[in-house]
This record gives sequence, structure tokens and C-alpha cells, in this order.
Amino acid sequence: MSIREELMPIPLALISIAFGLKLFPEKLLSIPDKLSSIPVQLLVIRGQLFPTPDELLMTRDEMERIRFRVFFTQFDIWTVRIFLFVSPGGIE
Repeated sequence: MSIREELMPIPLALISIAFGLKLFPEKLLSIPDKLSSIPVQLLVIRGQLFPTPDELLMTRDEMERIRFRVFFTQFDIWTVRIFLFVSPGGIE
């Protein structure tokens, strides 16, 4: 299987979950009113989250500008679109 590099823009999100939970629909939570939400598109590859949590610890402006670089095989990928909860202190 060939591995290709893809640049993923941030702007899409359909569902909301709290960061740190496993990405399964039954674990979904509503967005707390006190936190602002920023749409982020993440990839899950063999159970691993891309981008990594460390890559997500950035400011709102950085979140809006950044494009995530991810690697995947065409046969082993599914996309989870989430709202990542972001506050002035970083990931909640």
C-alpha cells in the first residue's frame, strides 16, 4: 500500500466530543456554554489520533490558520469531524 501525504484544512466539524475520550458516537458530549468551540478535522488511523494532542495546544489564531499534515494509507483511514473545546488556557 502506498502512503501519501495530505494537507488537511481545519474548517469542517459536525459533531462535538470532549478531548481525551475515545472517538465513538456513544461517548459524544454536548459543548459546554462556557467554552468556545473551534471546528477541527481530525483523522483516526489504527486507533491513533492525528494531529497529536501536543500539536493542538495552540492559540485560537494559530488554530484558525494552521493546516495539519497527516500521513495515511488509502485502505486504513476514517475521518472523524469534531468540535475541539478550546479555552484561553488551551485544551480543556
